[in-house]
Amino acid sequence: MNERLNDILETAVREYIKTARAVGSEFLAGNFFTDLSPATLRNDLMELEDLGFLTKAHSSGGRVPTDKGWRYYVDYFLGGEDLGLPTKVQLASLQKHLRGFSDEPLMAGVAKLMAQMTHNVGIGAEPEEQMFFTSGVRDFFREPEFAAPEDFQAAASLFDDIDDYFKTILGGLSEEPRVFIGGENSYSNARNYSVIASCVDCGNDESRLVAILGPKRMNYRRNISVVNAISNLLKNYE
Repeated sequence: MNERLNDILETAVREYIKTARAVGSEFLAGNFFTDLSPATLRNDLMELEDLGFLTKAHSSGGRVPTDKGWRYYVDYFLGGEDLGLPTKVQLASLQKHLRGFSDEPLMAGVAKLMAQMTHNVGIGAEPEEQMFFTSGVRDFFREPEFAAPEDFQAAASLFDDIDDYFKTILGGLSEEPRVFIGGENSYSNARNYSVIASCVDCGNDESRLVAILGPKRMNYRRNISVVNAISNLLKNYE
């Protein structure tokens, strides 16, 4: 894929994350690619659609990312970035916030902290103890993706089985955050969403699972950094 198509795809995905609105050629020409005509951009969007990175939205003439487009965005546009391990100051700040939930189990506090930081669903678990905690579900259901009743019901079913879902992916996790996008989720009720997860001390009796669940339109850059930071905090939590 040439550089211009890369730039258009990155811009289309980034703007869709911000607005939840399908991106069209007129919008791109007027706001980002002012040296290109809407007709040229329309052809470029059609080419990105033919390549499988974008698809036409039902409600407008604009395009939205496909699972392939989201994966390319995460691997190509974010994969080369140093999303960074947290500094000692950042870890100390996170630890202070986490201690604010000291009247609850540790992983319940982790779930709340991640939900507050990302405005997605935070999940903290001790799989060996069969303890799974979620936070931020109310905000999750306020996202535009759940305007239709059937979408709301499908998501509600996922939360009913959230522990079963994470058991299906636990074996493939490590301390390095892993991103599951849409159809990459083996659990059918999770295929409209994305999950970023890591496992601290996996394989022993004190393993801890850290995850963020949200729409495929989530802020991947921020959420990967948050999972990274919380995982590092838990490795040395006192």
